[in-house]
Amino acid sequence: MRSRLLRIAVAALVGLAAPQVEVAAKCRRPDSEACVWAKAYLPLTRPVYFVLFGLLTFGVLSLMTHLTARRRGKL
Repeated sequence: MRSRLLRIAVAALVGLAAPQVEVAAKCRRPDSEACVWAKAYLPLTRPVYFVLFGLLTFGVLSLMTHLTARRRGKL
């Protein structure tokens, strides 16, 4: 149970951080057009990235946990 809660917490953090990372990457030059559009679409991308990257991260972490447990069981 603890492992699942940890995976959910990490997935939520990744989902929340993903749009901020994108804006930071595009806003190296604050006057660029990419930065303006990234900031403009930030309210729309937050929920989409939260679900998309959150589910993807949770799936990858679950797969890694499953494969690690399976490998430990065979040793």
